Amino acid sequence: MDVNLPDRLKTPEQIAAYYANLQVKSRMSEYIAHARYICTHSPGAGGAFLPRPPGQLEELLLQGTEIHRSLWDDSGLLVLLDLEYVLFQDPQRAYRNPTHGFEAQSPVVEHLGRTLERYGIPYLQLVTGRGHHLCWMVGRESQAFEKLSQLGKLSPSLLALYDQPHRPLGKRVSRAKAAAFSGLGMVLEYLGHQMLEKCRFNSIPLRLAAIEPAGGPQQEILCLDLSAFGDPLHRRSERLPFSLYRKGEACGYHDPIVCLPRAGLDLPGILKLRGNLAECAAWAQQSDTRIPQADLGMMALLEDYEKSDLAVFHQEFYRQQEQPRVHPAAAVDRLPHCVLSSLTQPNDLLLKPAALQNLVRCLLAEGWRSPEVARLVTTRLQQDHGWLPAIHFHEAGCRAEFYTRLFGGLLEAGHDRLEDLDCESTRAKGYCTQENCGVQLRQMANRWLRRHRYD
Repeated sequence: MDVNLPDRLKTPEQIAAYYANLQVKSRMSEYIAHARYICTHSPGAGGAFLPRPPGQLEELLLQGTEIHRSLWDDSGLLVLLDLEYVLFQDPQRAYRNPTHGFEAQSPVVEHLGRTLERYGIPYLQLVTGRGHHLCWMVGRESQAFEKLSQLGKLSPSLLALYDQPHRPLGKRVSRAKAAAFSGLGMVLEYLGHQMLEKCRFNSIPLRLAAIEPAGGPQQEILCLDLSAFGDPLHRRSERLPFSLYRKGEACGYHDPIVCLPRAGLDLPGILKLRGNLAECAAWAQQSDTRIPQADLGMMALLEDYEKSDLAVFHQEFYRQQEQPRVHPAAAVDRLPHCVLSSLTQPNDLLLKPAALQNLVRCLLAEGWRSPEVARLVTTRLQQDHGWLPAIHFHEAGCRAEFYTRLFGGLLEAGHDRLEDLDCESTRAKGYCTQENCGVQLRQMANRWLRRHRYD
């Protein structure tokens, strides 16, 4: 029996009342229909990962926390685009003043929507604490799934990981699904490049990773986050619609936020709605959280990707990966101190996309190739530098390959023109480890730019 719900979360009993609402539970059940697992997320939980069968949703709801579902799906491949507003210096601002952050994202959301519509891709749009999730499904029997599987690349170490039994049911990730997830990462990079082109004149810059802007952490960015592809499929999850959103608690923000399907609501309306539990429960009664199928639309996107310069770069990346060269140690020793520190102090610098990006930039400027940088980064991640297993990263080669491919592709396509590869910007970002070290980052940028003429 449904109960009257309060406007604000104050007690465990009030949280329980919201999660006991029949419509809320129904919308969650729709969304996890073919999920391999569900799990909880609590700020400060130390990265605990306790996947449960989807049939245990009722049990997890009793915990009154944030609930996720796996990207690993029985019916096919779940596609997720994650857009967020980021202010490194003051992460709480996204929650204190959500209107500003969401209005800043509106041009990107509009471009994404028009682009997906052009390809014929239907999607479910969820509004999270500081951004949007756009998601759709590719059926496992579809031609698009088959092409993604053919496109994907899996290292021996990643294959060995996928071949192990995984919780909660001891199942293995099929090689076809694992390869399709890898191929999807490359195709979404291409979609990300399109968004960078369309949004290049935005007042707040768009990035494909959480990278501090040239002016430092006090400046804002929008992040179309593709980092899921730096991890194995079975370790990535996303928040359920109508779940509480508790990520803000990590930066001290404790007012209630509910993750909601937008479904035509205007921005002021959904921002007001998401903090009112009674209205969220009412919205659940008229919402649909089934994930739409987009097999034909994904084929259209794949066909465009295959004709792109980025696809050529990806082919060359994996060809070069099979033909490694050996670089002398002196080639690394010539790096500026701020860049070399990523290798000598990898924990935590190699975990920070901005530091890793500068390493990729500088080594490519020195004549390295992206797969060679990936091999170097993999080696550092495999060494014992005090990593916390399954918290800092899940598979060293997967993480290294994704980020070096991403940053190398941005350089080749001209979406990264090295405007902030200089000592002043690196200092503003907080990555300068030794002033007046004798090496000017701008000189390294110019070496790359002399070899690459952008339109």
